[in-house]
Amino acid sequence: MPFGKTKEDLGDQQAVFQKRKAPRYALNATVTVDGFDGEGELENISTSGCRMDSSTYVNLIPDEVYQVTITPSPRDNIKPFRLKLKASWTKSSELLFQAGFTLASGYHNTEMERYVKLLNSKGIPPDYGNMAAGK
Repeated sequence: MPFGKTKEDLGDQQAVFQKRKAPRYALNATVTVDGFDGEGELENISTSGCRMDSSTYVNLIPDEVYQVTITPSPRDNIKPFRLKLKASWTKSSELLFQAGFTLASGYHNTEMERYVKLLNSKGIPPDYGNMAAGK
């Protein structure tokens, strides 16, 4: 069960997740945010945004735009790519920091789209149950 959620929360969220414009895919990739130490795990990604989890707190300001580098798993055969992402939400506890991002307004990234298409072509199903633990 996602961090801090009850079964009732998940039932309500399931309906919200299925209304998303772009499905998100669970994966194995790392994320670094320019200007901050450490890295996080990319928990899911879509053509419109992503979510990261980290054991290191990152002082992100909601609605601020950040340069983020995503490093896919070597098995995906995609080089690391950089994105301009807007922090949508953050959530932290003693053990876990989470952040949700959306693509910055007017920003388009073909590498991100290529990565999402690769995940889709591999038959990886959208991750409706683990998309927005912070929401």
